[in-house]
Amino acid sequence: MRLQANTAFRSGRGAEAAELLARAARLAPYNAEVHDELGIVLRELKRFDEAEVACRKALSLNSQYAPAHLNLAEQFKRRGHLREAREHLQSALQLTPNSETARVSLGDVLVDMGETSAAIDLYREVIAASATPAPIYVRLGIALRTLGDHAGAIEACQRAVALAPQVPETHFHLAETLIVANRVSDAITHAQQAMPLPGARVLHSAALVILGKFDAALMSAGTHPPQYLAILGNRLLELRHPASALECFRRKLEVDPWDTVAAHFVCALSGANPDRPSDEYVRQLFDDCADTFDQQLVGALSYSVPREVAAAVVASSSLSPPWDVVDLGCGTGLVGVEIAKYGQSLVGVDLSPRMIERAGARGIYTELICGDLSAALTQEGRYDVAIAGDVFVYVGKLDSVVPAVRRSLRSGGVLAFTIESAEEVAEAAGSPGYWLRPSGRFAHHADYVRDLAAGNGFAIKQMQKVRLRLESRQPVMGWLVVMQC
Repeated sequence: MRLQANTAFRSGRGAEAAELLARAARLAPYNAEVHDELGIVLRELKRFDEAEVACRKALSLNSQYAPAHLNLAEQFKRRGHLREAREHLQSALQLTPNSETARVSLGDVLVDMGETSAAIDLYREVIAASATPAPIYVRLGIALRTLGDHAGAIEACQRAVALAPQVPETHFHLAETLIVANRVSDAITHAQQAMPLPGARVLHSAALVILGKFDAALMSAGTHPPQYLAILGNRLLELRHPASALECFRRKLEVDPWDTVAAHFVCALSGANPDRPSDEYVRQLFDDCADTFDQQLVGALSYSVPREVAAAVVASSSLSPPWDVVDLGCGTGLVGVEIAKYGQSLVGVDLSPRMIERAGARGIYTELICGDLSAALTQEGRYDVAIAGDVFVYVGKLDSVVPAVRRSLRSGGVLAFTIESAEEVAEAAGSPGYWLRPSGRFAHHADYVRDLAAGNGFAIKQMQKVRLRLESRQPVMGWLVVMQC
């Protein structure tokens, strides 16, 4: 049955493989390997909760089974639970110290946790002992690029290409690294060598845009050049070429003047600093990404804000749960899942209908409101807790939001939120305390937050610097703030 499941899985019939392995687990309930294999298949099917249960079952049967530690670590990594991933990788390495897979995976987790120097040392150790070091050289190159060591990153990626010249991924990462390092002409050939990969055409076009060859870049657009301009603009931002990105978004607006996303990025990249983005921009942004939001944010960007916000509320509140909670900008419910266990009521509000639909599918909210934040803040003294995980980065000026939240909270109530930090913004530039970044998100100055708290009857219980997510493999830093009435 396990052989049949393996064949089905390799043939792309994951659901069939999961059913076969579930049947095998029922027939052999004490076989750790079967439960572990079931966990792998369920993980690839994105049935993450079930996958975690299967992997934990395997370890409960045999705590010394290293593959189960490895697989559970991968499960945690994909869900953004990096500390747990690290612990299980370390357990796997205690059992199998020479496991290249475990050591490389640990390096990847260290990069995501911001411990990039330690990851680089580990990658180099693995390379020295590896029979096939090319993919590890790629990882080393990406890590070095994250630290700004462009020369080291290029050298590592060049070694990967020399060892595996027929592998498109090695050329792709070398091209990407060369573009970030402003050696764009050198990147063109390698981007062409990477063409079998899905993102290589956009990478090649981005290089041409930087070189001023717009017509050549748009030849890759097929029948939808306006959409391609937006894709190129976003890719150029990732590659740290904001001037070229701005040109793409401007050209997008020329052919589609009603594009709210392009207009927002033209504003952000031109140095403008509006009080807030348009509702249409925010709604379109999150409607468009609703289907892949959780996977992208948690898996690709190692997003850990939801658990940290919930833990901060529990640690800071003087009110005993269960609470009446409002989840501002609830999105798909990532923060709501973490706080729901403490709530007797949970109200979610979001501008995006698609996000509200996804949040409703979780079955944790007692009420969902499709509208701006004020739509859930109309009743005085309704809530014990208000949470806003990575929401104010899409608001900007908070002078009306914070007082509205204060009115909606009961005495002793708590407001917990995250913001991106803007302490690097020069005071002399006349910043009002918030700044629209080239990323399209707002950052806020800590002093601006302190002034808002003092002026609205809040005491700051916690204000901690945290890593919010990864962006181009670099940590985006911010503040986790808890205020109490």
